[in-house]
Amino acid sequence: MTGEMMWQAYCRATNTDRDRRHDMWKFCGGGAFADELANLVLTGVKTATASTKLAYEMEDESLPDVGTYSVILFDNDEAACLFITLSVFAYFIEKLDNVVLQVGILMIVIFAEIA
Repeated sequence: MTGEMMWQAYCRATNTDRDRRHDMWKFCGGGAFADELANLVLTGVKTATASTKLAYEMEDESLPDVGTYSVILFDNDEAACLFITLSVFAYFIEKLDNVVLQVGILMIVIFAEIA
């Protein structure tokens, strides 16, 4: 099943507006590790994820909002699951590494798998 097919099926089953914001993505941009992480969501082991604000800026994507739906894809573009964002936390971090100061904002998203 494709991500769009999963989204459409969820919308039909729950009477959710099909035009509501929903994202489709792969953990780590794809690959075997993405499949491993998606499977951890499916088994209930993984219930949160993290990224940097810079990663969103580089992709020109908006930051996640509470209530945003996400369809997680396997590397082969098959839908793994669908979840809703429950909480978003932002932390300012800095690290001194070989005299180069690295500053960033770490985004932590807590989610609940719903399909």
